[in-house]
Amino acid sequence: MDAIRRTSTLRRVATTASLAALLIPAGLADSASAAKAKPKLPVITSVSPMRATVGDKLTIKGKNFRKGKGRNSVGFKTDGSAVVFVRSGLSTTRTMIVKLPPKLEAVMYGKATKFHLRVLTKRFGKAFTPDRLSPVISPRPEDPDEAPADGGEVATPPAPTGPANDCDDDGTLNGEDADDDNDLLLDSRENEIGTDGCKADTDSDGVTDGYEYRSAIDLNDDEYQQPNVTHPYPGSLPYPNPLTADAAKDHDGDGLPMATEYDLWIKLTPAGQRTLEDSGDKATPLNYSAGLQYSVSRRCGANETGGLCGTGAIHQNRRVPTLTGDNYDKYQDFLAWLAANGYQTVYLHDDARWFDYPAGWNPYNILDVDRSQAVESAEAVALDGNGDGFLSDDERDEDADGLSNFDEIRGSMVPGYWAACYTAEPAYEIAYAGTDPAKADSDGDGVRDGADDQDHDDVPNLMELSRFAASHLDDTDDGVDGLINGGKRPCKADKDLDPEVDRHPDAFGKVNPFNPCMPDPQSRTCQLRPTIGFDPGPEWYSLQ
Repeated sequence: MDAIRRTSTLRRVATTASLAALLIPAGLADSASAAKAKPKLPVITSVSPMRATVGDKLTIKGKNFRKGKGRNSVGFKTDGSAVVFVRSGLSTTRTMIVKLPPKLEAVMYGKATKFHLRVLTKRFGKAFTPDRLSPVISPRPEDPDEAPADGGEVATPPAPTGPANDCDDDGTLNGEDADDDNDLLLDSRENEIGTDGCKADTDSDGVTDGYEYRSAIDLNDDEYQQPNVTHPYPGSLPYPNPLTADAAKDHDGDGLPMATEYDLWIKLTPAGQRTLEDSGDKATPLNYSAGLQYSVSRRCGANETGGLCGTGAIHQNRRVPTLTGDNYDKYQDFLAWLAANGYQTVYLHDDARWFDYPAGWNPYNILDVDRSQAVESAEAVALDGNGDGFLSDDERDEDADGLSNFDEIRGSMVPGYWAACYTAEPAYEIAYAGTDPAKADSDGDGVRDGADDQDHDDVPNLMELSRFAASHLDDTDDGVDGLINGGKRPCKADKDLDPEVDRHPDAFGKVNPFNPCMPDPQSRTCQLRPTIGFDPGPEWYSLQ
């Protein structure tokens, strides 16, 4: 009897299940099947080697890769730069080989850089790799027989070549040499913080130990302690750290990676004047510090009155910036060059055809970016983008070409900047080169970069840095004008445009130093018969 009951029960269950299956809509069944068939996310579990050079091969292990050659892509991401995708070589489901191509050097600023990785098969991996799985990649070494292109010093010191008892091969034995590796840190300090006393750059990130140590002190020196004193080197992340490859990080938030600030310091400071640790933590201030936004500064004196320091001992020893745009020697150098070389007054094409002389051509001061026939105060001191009266490290112009460090490193004079800002605008078909922050004349034609013209449309680079500066239009959602983000509007998604102000009939405002059809569709280099789908008409975006 029990056996008969069990059989009957099983039949009822099977019948119920069959009926339920018939009641499930076909679309839901298909969706369930599709969900099962959905490819699994690729996962990275190890990367080898963790230190490599462009041209080397990385072995990436994990799971859910696609078998075959070139069937996977790996995204290489470093702070402040777009993702660079590289096709894999031979791959199995658990291992792939990736050769590091030269295009990675475009986002490395000439220095060893930590890259976070993410695999793309049919689907993207869930996230980029954490630090422990992110390799440090160095650019290809330069020919040692060639001098640096700008005639300056090589930023990274050579590796010690002397015997074990004389690290720097200077003829002074280590026991008698206070700084065996010439990294501007005393051996006693290196023993204290755990750096290699016989290696100038312990973490091999292209920035010497002494510079990172001093920058860490600058960053850790708070401004709210009473009385304010210099704090010691903190010795751990997230500070500029000689024990961690962090040259690509922007610890002080001034828009310049540490590697760039280090290179600028090397360029500015002759070897004989680089004395960081002359007395414990009281060291020579860095003219470019990775721990200060305003490296050109001073300390308020005891009971100082007036100015930024206010009054009273409470402000003693606090830092205040001292470099202003109107007394900046590099900018004065650029202005003198303009006057001496025929670029102070420029003739610009305002209307009609470019070859109709003099019709449509008018003289302007090159600083008159908005073509108002008057140089306003903000234009006269254009490097002070945020208008606070002082120049931060990114606002400075170290090569005296009229362009700020930021514009030449990460801003308007970098072609990719415009593509990132204005995603709805197709790029011009010719890829014009950007400028070099360490060279006043990047292309060697005798014209300093600010007065030069990358796209040959007869509008100087200096006048094509910002659509907001050229048009005075504000298309943010709140419609409030004002200088922000270094004098330029921040990049925003195209969908955020305010439809009331995102169109303008005046051609002067739609500038782009890498597109000869902007601002003038009748310039001598804009395509006569456009083939790229680019509309040089009045509809344009102004986000900066």
